[in-house]
Amino acid sequence: FPYTTLFRSVGELARDLAEGYGDGAAWFATNEEAAAWLKAQAAPGDAVLVKGSRSMKMEEVAKALEE
Repeated sequence: FPYTTLFRSVGELARDLAEGYGDGAAWFATNEEAAAWLKAQAAPGDAVLVKGSRSMKMEEVAKALEE
């Protein structure tokens, strides 16, 4: 079963997480940037986990994927 594990983080407080993860990680300043990247990269059948605190409004990213 082929798969790729990527780590993407959003927001200033999460920048260090991406840097600490190493290869395969990227950081976005805003939800809009993250959503645009995901929409460009995700393919039908891909599984995407969007996880974050309510204060980060990650539902914006999940909704963008549905559009």
